[in-house]
Amino acid sequence: MLHTLFLLQPRIDDKHPRWLHLRIRPSSFPFTDTPKYGAHGKVKSKSLVDGRWTLAFRDEESCNHALSMILEEVKLQSHEVERSLRPLLELDRSSSPS
Repeated sequence: MLHTLFLLQPRIDDKHPRWLHLRIRPSSFPFTDTPKYGAHGKVKSKSLVDGRWTLAFRDEESCNHALSMILEEVKLQSHEVERSLRPLLELDRSSSPS
């Protein structure tokens, strides 16, 4: 199963301008995956990965460039999701009673 990762609130550290903080989480929850069975038939539980990362760069310019690239990618992905959902939303509007 393919998992998409969401980047939440990327930001440059206030006190360390070469540090970029990222929060990353998967697009699906563990209960959507098929359960895995371990020893003695016990179900192995999956925990939701909600990673908090701090990336350190050589200089402030590199950090700012990385943040810009991430924000641009988030924007592109949002537009793609909107584009993909537009036909469904238009279908919903056309079937609604006036």
